Amino acid sequence: MAQVPKACQICAENIQIKWKCLNCKTLLCNRCGQRHVSDEFYHEHQVVDLDSIERMQTYDFIKCPSHLKNSVSLYCWECKQTICVDCLGKTHQGHTLETIEAAQVTLKKTLWNHQAKINSQHLNLCYSEKEKTEKEMRLHKGKFDEEKQKILEYDLFLKEELTRRTELLLEELKEERRKSTHDINIRATKLDYRIKMLHKTNSMIENKKESFDIHTLRSVTELSTNVLKLPVDSFLSTETLSFNSKQFCPGQSRQELQDIIKHLAGSLKTVQPYVPSSIEFKSINSFSTDLTSISSIKSKEDCTILISSKQDTNFRQVDLEQEKIIGEEKI
Repeated sequence: MAQVPKACQICAENIQIKWKCLNCKTLLCNRCGQRHVSDEFYHEHQVVDLDSIERMQTYDFIKCPSHLKNSVSLYCWECKQTICVDCLGKTHQGHTLETIEAAQVTLKKTLWNHQAKINSQHLNLCYSEKEKTEKEMRLHKGKFDEEKQKILEYDLFLKEELTRRTELLLEELKEERRKSTHDINIRATKLDYRIKMLHKTNSMIENKKESFDIHTLRSVTELSTNVLKLPVDSFLSTETLSFNSKQFCPGQSRQELQDIIKHLAGSLKTVQPYVPSSIEFKSINSFSTDLTSISSIKSKEDCTILISSKQDTNFRQVDLEQEKIIGEEKI
């Protein structure tokens, strides 16, 4: 006849018995055993694993390393080792001692409490913190992606604005070149016409200058006189062309958004045309003096200059800050 398994003596439901309370002499399932240990009312009870009850008896066959004739029966908490009764001398005097079985129960109960705290407190807190951290990570990534998109969109906007501004500058420069080319072509056309006329007149003089016909000579002379009425240097480029040229000026400061792009791209500035063959002097200020001419200028460290002429034996001292002549010095 088969033996019917015993059920838990607390819940009377679970037949998987794992624990036994040595004080209550009660067989317990795993869940009821954990509750029994954590209940303050049963604080001093010893709950042991059924599998360890038989193993407890095996300590009768473990001999003490210091006293080979004795089996270990006690546990020293300070030394953390099993001992026999003969070890209770000087070595373990005053130490906290328990039977091995009681020490096992104490350690198991401590482990039960540790496991309960890990499951009910530490793990819960860790999982809660992990969930918060993962949420922060998602928010951080979302914010990062959002700012990255803003940067990329702004970068595209800047590029489009810069391209648009560059196209405007190039178109403006192109229009200025068209105007300047037109003015230069007009001058070149006039010069070509003058050269052609001079060659034609010169050729006519060459053909008619040996003529004996007075009327022919008079006619050629009148024609050449009219041609030569224009001064010979009237077509020399002593002056710059009348048009203004454009010079590219890179952008400098940043202001509002549109101004940033405008200054970043730069602008076209009207400047005087560059003339390599001449030097342009610009009058900054003027001073009145009784000198008929100036042949020498010398600067001094006190922000004054000395001017003189060959006809005068004295220097005139000019104060640049006061903008006037303040005295004379002998040469």
